[in-house]
Amino acid sequence: MNILDVFMSAKKGQLGNLTGNVVALVVIAIVIAFGTLILVEDQDEVASIDAENTTAYNATGSGIEAMGTFGDWLPIISVVVVAGVILMLLFAYLMPRTR
Repeated sequence: MNILDVFMSAKKGQLGNLTGNVVALVVIAIVIAFGTLILVEDQDEVASIDAENTTAYNATGSGIEAMGTFGDWLPIISVVVVAGVILMLLFAYLMPRTR
């Protein structure tokens, strides 16, 4: 079964993949938000116990920076998911039925 058969067998108006994509984006956003919050709290705790130039402080700082970088990619990931859904709908509606 090739990719064309998959698109041709899809029922018109069926958006089953959309729900999973939206849930995945929401889960990613929540993980980024809570992960960053936890790392900031840990960094504050480490700073209050030790000096600010320790390995633990630097490691949490690197984690916060990494979460921020991943968070910057979230709009791009959203656009790619939406474009995929639009392409799926275009193929489902515009491809002629050969069966």
